[in-house]
Amino acid sequence: ITSYEGINETQRNKEMRNNKETREKVSESRKVHDLRERENRIRKEKGKPEGKAKQRAETDMIRNTESTEQHISEQGIRRKDKHQSKRKRQEPKKERE
Repeated sequence: ITSYEGINETQRNKEMRNNKETREKVSESRKVHDLRERENRIRKEKGKPEGKAKQRAETDMIRNTESTEQHISEQGIRRKDKHQSKRKRQEPKKERE
């Protein structure tokens, strides 16, 4: 490795680290913004006081993330099943040859 390539490598690593940190910050701020938005909507629609609306918004957010994670894991299981069933269908063809 020449010194020039080494500098590029460290620079690239630094940039990637910065990008990851930026992404994390953005997702955090988006969560906070979404939470506030939900809180305001609950307060307007249901006429709930501030504390109740905040609590409700937080539980909604938690429920939402849990259902999203569950959906993702179910998708993974479905894909796995699909792959296995394809393999089962292909096995007899190999035996005939």
